[in-house]
Amino acid sequence: MPFESHDGLTTPDDATVLWRYMDFAKFVDLIENQSLWFSSVAKLREVDPLEGTLNDAQWKNLQSFYQGTVDPGRTGIEGYLKAQQKIRNTMYVSCWRSGEKESLAMWDLYGKGNGIVAIKSSVGLLKNELAACNGPVRIAQVSYDWSSPQWSANPFHLNARKDESYDHEAEVRALIWWKECKNWGSLIKRRSTSGLSLQIDIHKLITEVIVGPREPSWIAKLVKKVMEKYNLSQPLTVSNKLTERKHIGLRLGVIETGYTKPLF
Repeated sequence: MPFESHDGLTTPDDATVLWRYMDFAKFVDLIENQSLWFSSVAKLREVDPLEGTLNDAQWKNLQSFYQGTVDPGRTGIEGYLKAQQKIRNTMYVSCWRSGEKESLAMWDLYGKGNGIVAIKSSVGLLKNELAACNGPVRIAQVSYDWSSPQWSANPFHLNARKDESYDHEAEVRALIWWKECKNWGSLIKRRSTSGLSLQIDIHKLITEVIVGPREPSWIAKLVKKVMEKYNLSQPLTVSNKLTERKHIGLRLGVIETGYTKPLF
């Protein structure tokens, strides 16, 4: 089933560049299993407790709506919160960063010197790979407007927004709601309480692999060997985000005048 648009979600243009930052183990898992990991929103709440919830203004509106009822907890608020929890347990997201340039904040968020790499793709390529699925997949630019009192019970809208303190992530999400399609059960390669995997062609999805700026030189060599093993011919680059520009020199065969020059 091809990508489906959805009211209330903003999908970036196909040419929008996407980055997915990960540690080396997850990179190997990606290319070994040829599957894209979708984390459950419930699992993401371990990092951001506000994932998939109402903001303060909407919470106040919910309380005022049921104010004066005989038993507001059982008749309204409690039921709504339980429904939200069910949605978080059955909503799965694949998280990417959008933008032409790399983000030092994202490199540091995923680790310093721990074998951190990033893959590059685009919205259009992601759509193409997800089109092979027989269940609907949404793609949304995450909204960082956390102050709007406007009410929304749309499960996709609630899970495609975050508090404004996360706006440095410039996140784009692919979203799957398990309840939306009964066919998902036969299409999921791996599923657990923490997430699920969808089969993809990594040779078509990935356009470039980048090694983090704080990684030791042997990490790039190891990544190169792994890519060769799986016949990945995409450019491999070492980020020079932290290189002093006055020290122009060679690093693993790359003249550090700009990150975009391929390593191999």
